[in-house]
Amino acid sequence: MSLRAFFKYVDKEIDGILREKFEIEEGRVIPDVTELSYNNKGKLLDAAVLYVDMRGSTDLTDLLRQTTVAKIYKCFLNEMIFAARYKGGKIRGFAGDRIMVLFDGERPCSNAVETALIMQTIVRSILNSKLAGYFGGPISCGIGIDFGRILIAKVGMRRDPNNNDLVWIGQPANYASKFTDVANGGEIIISQVVYDRMTKSLKYMNSPLPGISSWTCSRVIINGKPVVTYKRNKTPVKENQGNTSAVPEILKTILPGVFGAR
Repeated sequence: MSLRAFFKYVDKEIDGILREKFEIEEGRVIPDVTELSYNNKGKLLDAAVLYVDMRGSTDLTDLLRQTTVAKIYKCFLNEMIFAARYKGGKIRGFAGDRIMVLFDGERPCSNAVETALIMQTIVRSILNSKLAGYFGGPISCGIGIDFGRILIAKVGMRRDPNNNDLVWIGQPANYASKFTDVANGGEIIISQVVYDRMTKSLKYMNSPLPGISSWTCSRVIINGKPVVTYKRNKTPVKENQGNTSAVPEILKTILPGVFGAR
């Protein structure tokens, strides 16, 4: 195909997409890439969106051998996936050391927050105790969560599984990603709607005073406007990394397979 013919083909493809009516189907279950077509069709549903991103990964690639960094990435990503799937999360995106997880069902916000707590606990209490003896330094991650209506559509090349994916259109995906961008290592940042919808036990978990939330109200600037958020600076795990007896009982309940709770 000549370059002129190629540009003509691209022009026709764009016209076809823009002229065709976009059809929306209401849904309740998060789809995978095989369940949607390439036509102008999408699925609209309510979901909680969680992004988790490793901090300082660029420094790792500058300081360590590629094989060492690959092992660290595999440990981090594999265990984050394990934590997400344990609470019913559905992995729907990877970008380097960042993972996108979505939650549907009856309690998506609580499941997303519990997953975030599990993820931070795994990194601080288990993974870093292993890495300390492996390359001498800890890692950390930031997490952002939002909830709301999301439109899901399929994009990419037909009949090519390596070049197609789902796109997630709506505030929850954008805001959760932004929260993750600004979260420091060890922090979890959630939206007002996630805070309002999650269980009371998660709001007051390990609070220093009865009736006082363990989350700090804060603001994140998005598109020049302040957005109300709630932030948890540290996961409720004591500093003696690797000692699973230091993990709070509520987290042992959330993740019994790791900590041996009933």
